[in-house]
Amino acid sequence: RQGSGCAEDSAYRLTIVNDIVRNPFATVAGAARYRAGRPFHHPRALKRIFSVIGDDHFDNALDVACGTGLSTVALADRAGLCVGVDSVQAMIQLAIPASNTFYALATAEHLPFEADTFDLLTVSSGVHWFDQPVFFAEAARVLVPRGWIAIYDNFFVGSADESAIDEWLKHKY
Repeated sequence: RQGSGCAEDSAYRLTIVNDIVRNPFATVAGAARYRAGRPFHHPRALKRIFSVIGDDHFDNALDVACGTGLSTVALADRAGLCVGVDSVQAMIQLAIPASNTFYALATAEHLPFEADTFDLLTVSSGVHWFDQPVFFAEAARVLVPRGWIAIYDNFFVGSADESAIDEWLKHKY
């Protein structure tokens, strides 16, 4: 599989170069599909997070792996200043603007902020992509002492016409 080639899927195209799968959302077209197709579940998840934390407003919040900003805009309602970072330029280009929100190109493992900057750091549906030990060290560095990190995800559990499958899903998930 040396050289260039591509593998297609009905949802997106993966480009394979020298056995490396490139991010299907790295292009503006891919980022646009991402933005159009992502469910906006973030306010509901954040409401639950804030009920556990016991606080619902933060001075400075950081949203890591923000994609096109759905999670960042939801978080911005609860922060004085909200910064979203993503490692894909196209995602940042298409990020949703908000009055107290800024976006930056950065990886989760190399956050371009001073230590003790943020009260809250969130990650929605992205932590599985990170070098987790490096990310968690970086998160600890940019969070203020006793700051919060909230990692959340969204998934769909469907229903089948077969009751045994529905029961298995119910007990498994």
